[in-house]
Amino acid sequence: MTETINGPWPPTREMAKALGAKHYFTGDPCKRGHIAPRFTAKFACIECSRIAQLTDNLSDVARRRKSEQFKAYVSDPHRHAAMMARKKERDQTEEYREKNRQNARRYYERKRLEKQYEWFIARLLAGEDVYGLQSEATHA
Repeated sequence: MTETINGPWPPTREMAKALGAKHYFTGDPCKRGHIAPRFTAKFACIECSRIAQLTDNLSDVARRRKSEQFKAYVSDPHRHAAMMARKKERDQTEEYREKNRQNARRYYERKRLEKQYEWFIARLLAGEDVYGLQSEATHA
């Protein structure tokens, strides 16, 4: 069976495989709603494959453009110096954080305990039963 883009196509994939055809056409829409012939080898409809190929080509173009823009950005001496200064600042900040990690933990733990203490005192002064303390005090 000779086939062209205009058909005729086998109605099922199994028949297309048996005939050695590259495409088959069921007349049912694909998962994206295209009513188009499908590839025997990969189930995909021709339209979905075409769109995927266009998208891949566009992403390649965008990737190349971005790469060229970055090369131009880095090759500019003023921008390169600014970029290196930001990198140095970031490295120093990470070094500072690493050195002072324990101090930061103690600071935030102290803040957390202060908030808990304030909450506890406020509830006690308001006459609320905090952690069942008042009911124990009345039983004693």
